[in-house]
Amino acid sequence: MPAVVLGGIYSGLATPTEIGAISCVYAMVLGSIVYRTLGFKELKAAAYDAVGATTMIMMLVGCGLAMARFLILSHVPQALATVVQVYHVGPSNLLLSC
Repeated sequence: MPAVVLGGIYSGLATPTEIGAISCVYAMVLGSIVYRTLGFKELKAAAYDAVGATTMIMMLVGCGLAMARFLILSHVPQALATVVQVYHVGPSNLLLSC
């Protein structure tokens, strides 16, 4: 599989996203046809695990976007910039205070 991934990316045949999909298909073919260790039950369990992981990641992304939107609409970045300007906070002090 490393040869498929690196060869596909460095040759310019596909993007990393496409190579990821190709690698999944390659792994499924190897597991089900060549090694005969990947049956329907294992494939179903892997799909459920992937959906669970994707759901958690998307929830984190969605909550992060909502929080960013809230901070922007509340003008928090502008308030922090004003505090930094008024109190003459240097870069090292700003980093240490966080």
